[in-house]
Amino acid sequence: MKLKALLTVLGLIAAPLAAAAQGYPSGPVKVIVGFGPGSSGDVVARLISEELTKSLGQPFVVDNVPGAGATIAMKALADAKPDGHTLMFASSSYSAAPFLFKQLPYDPYADFTPVVSITNVPLVVAVDSKLPINSVEDLRAYAKDNPGPMPYAFGNTVGRLLGADFMKRVELEAIPISFNSVPQASVDVIGGRIPLLFTDLGGIQPMLEAGDLRAIAVATPERAARIPDAQTYQEAGLGEFGLVAWGGLIGPAGMDPATVKLLGDAVIASFQSPVLQERFAQMGTDFLEVRGDEFKQYLDRQFELWKTMVAEAGIEAQ
Repeated sequence: MKLKALLTVLGLIAAPLAAAAQGYPSGPVKVIVGFGPGSSGDVVARLISEELTKSLGQPFVVDNVPGAGATIAMKALADAKPDGHTLMFASSSYSAAPFLFKQLPYDPYADFTPVVSITNVPLVVAVDSKLPINSVEDLRAYAKDNPGPMPYAFGNTVGRLLGADFMKRVELEAIPISFNSVPQASVDVIGGRIPLLFTDLGGIQPMLEAGDLRAIAVATPERAARIPDAQTYQEAGLGEFGLVAWGGLIGPAGMDPATVKLLGDAVIASFQSPVLQERFAQMGTDFLEVRGDEFKQYLDRQFELWKTMVAEAGIEAQ
C-alpha cells in the first residue's frame, strides 16, 4: 500500500508538469544571440531555430543583440519572463564574463536556467592567406622581419582569450583589436590591415575553404579534419590549451522543468536532421549533447576553466 500511495503522489506531481509542457510553446519564441549576423553562433542558432520551428509548431526567431562580450544579450535574457518564450544561444562568452568584467548587470550563477548544449567547436589561429605564414615558426619569422607590436583581431570572447594566451606563448608583443563579430574581424584580416585572427573554426570555415584565410594552428590535441594542414599547439611547441568553444541554449532563471525537458528533447532530436548534420560538418562543428543538471555541471566546470585561463593569459578585468 505504501508503494502504491507513493506512486500516486508522484503521479500527481508529474501531471501538472506534463500539462504545462504540452501547452508550450503558445506563441513565437525569441532566441537571443550575443553576436552579430554571420557569426558561428548566429548560424547555429538559426539552424537550430529552424528545426525547433518545425518540431514544436511555433516560430523560433533569432534576435541579434551584439556588444560588450555578449553581456548586453545576457542582461536581456536575465530580465525576460521564465516562460520559455525567450531563450539564448549562449557560448563560451557566458563562461568568461565573470572573469573579464569587474561588474556584470546580472548574476552569472543564479540568473539563468541551463537547457541543453549543442556545439563543440575547435579554436584556431588564422592569418591573411596572402602573407608568407604557414606555421607558427613562419609567424615568428614574419614578426622578426616586421618589428614592433603585432596587431591581431578577434570578434568574440573566445578569440580574445585565445589571442592573449597565444601571443604570450609565442613571446610576441601584440595589439589586440576587438570587433563585434567574427565576420567583421575577418574583413580587416582579409583586407590586409591586420595579419592575425583568433576565433572558432565555425566562424571562418567558408573563408578558409575560399582561400581568403589560412589556419596555422588549432588548439586541439589532434589536427582538425577540416583544416588538416594546421599544426596543433603541441606540434608547434606551445603546450596544451584546455578550452573549446561551446554553444547551447539557456533561459532565464525559474523555467518550468517540464519546458526545459521538452526543449532539450527537441534539440537532441534535431541532431538527426540530415541538413543539420551536413551544415555542422561543413562548419567543423561537433554535436555536444549535455542537458539539464549535467549541462549545469558542465557550465560550472567551464567557469573554473575560464577563471584559470584568463589569469594565466594575464588578462585584466575591465
